[in-house]
Amino acid sequence: MLLAGLNGAALYAVVDGGLGRSPSYAGVLYAAQGAGSVVAGLAAGGLLRRLGERRFAAAGIALFAVGAGLRALPYDAVALGCSAAIGMGLPCVLIAALTAVQRETPDAFVGRAVASANTLMFAPNAVALAMGAGLIAVVDHRVLLPLLGAAGLALACATARRPSA
Repeated sequence: MLLAGLNGAALYAVVDGGLGRSPSYAGVLYAAQGAGSVVAGLAAGGLLRRLGERRFAAAGIALFAVGAGLRALPYDAVALGCSAAIGMGLPCVLIAALTAVQRETPDAFVGRAVASANTLMFAPNAVALAMGAGLIAVVDHRVLLPLLGAAGLALACATARRPSA
């Protein structure tokens, strides 16, 4: 989620500096991201059963990472496809994590555990948005996004390889 926050902070740099579009074009990219999230939501149940939580999350991280890294390219079609990929990838991570929390937590503690898990998952996103806003002022998005994508792919590989508890 830290990487997602950094990616979110770079959106307007992509829209303005990369694509040469007005700020309102961010809405188009967010719509593509939302469509990707709907697709992920519809496919999540079957994929989660087939892959398990760890591999499902790793696949989501990888999909997000590829989308974020390639969004540095200055093409509308690529930006739209990458936004959809980001929208497909992020829900996979959240669904896998919350499914694991619900499955592994005793019934009497599920509410508190899910609330804590939500805080732990979303707090880094808020912090990264602030960090990213400062970072994007000094680092070109064409450098930042591929680095973010590479970090995400490394994280996906580490997640997939880590043995289950």
